[in-house]
Amino acid sequence: MTSALPLRAALSLALSALLSHCAETQSASATSPTTLPQRRMRAAPGARATERALAPALSQARACLGPQAPAARLTGAFTGSTGAFALTQSTDLRGAPLAPALRACIASAFAQVTVRPFTSQSFEITRDLAIAIAPVSPPTAAPTRQPLAQPSAQPVVVATPIEAILQLGQTGFASCFNRHSEHAPELEGRIELRFTLSRDGRILQAAHRVLSETHGHGQMAHVAQCAEDHLRTLTFGARTQDAEFHVVPLSFNARELFAPQDD
Repeated sequence: MTSALPLRAALSLALSALLSHCAETQSASATSPTTLPQRRMRAAPGARATERALAPALSQARACLGPQAPAARLTGAFTGSTGAFALTQSTDLRGAPLAPALRACIASAFAQVTVRPFTSQSFEITRDLAIAIAPVSPPTAAPTRQPLAQPSAQPVVVATPIEAILQLGQTGFASCFNRHSEHAPELEGRIELRFTLSRDGRILQAAHRVLSETHGHGQMAHVAQCAEDHLRTLTFGARTQDAEFHVVPLSFNARELFAPQDD
C-alpha cells in the first residue's frame, strides 16, 4: 500500500509536465508569425507579361491618332522597384515630336500600366503605333443587266380557224346536233366555243355559251356542251404562241346541219 503511493505521485508529476509542455508549444505557435516562402523576383519582366500589360494601353493610344498623325513611335520604361510604366518619348516615325495635345492623349493611355516588380533598375521598350486600317473590299462587280421580262401572252382573239374545225371536227359537231335535235326537229341555234391553244396545238382551256336558240326547248345547251367536249379531243397543229386564244361561233339548223360562222 505504501509502495504504491510514490509510483502514483511520480505518474501524476510526469503527466502534469507533459500537459504543461503541450500548452507552451501551442502558445508559442499561436504568437509566432507564419513565414511564407518569398517568390523569386525576375531580373526583368517577361515578354508575355509586358505585352499583356501594354495591349489595352496601345489600343487606347491608337484611338488618339488621326489623319494628321496616322502613326507614332513610342518609347517608355518600366521601373524595377514598382513595376510602373512611364512614357519617355513620343515622336512620328521620322523622329519629329508629336503635337502637345496628341502627346498628352497618348500618355494618358499608359497611366495605369504596371507589371510585377523586378530586380533591374528599369526595362525600356519601344513600340510603333499606327491607325488600324480596315482592309479594302474589292469593288463589287456591277450587276448584270437582266433583260426586262416580257409580259405573258395575253389572250388575243384571232381569225377563227375554220379550215381546221371543218377538217378535224365536222363529223363530231354534226353528231352533237343530230343527237339532241331528235327531241326538237325544228331546232336551230348558234353557239360559241372559246378555247386556248398551246404552242404544240393542244387545248389548254375551253368553254362554251349559247348565242341563240329557236324551237329547241333548251336543247342548244346540250349541243354546246357536247361540242366543247368534242373540241377538247382535237389537235390544231403547231402554233406561234404559248397561249393562243380563239373564239369560234357555230350555227346549227336542220337545212344546213353544221355551219361555222365568222363574227
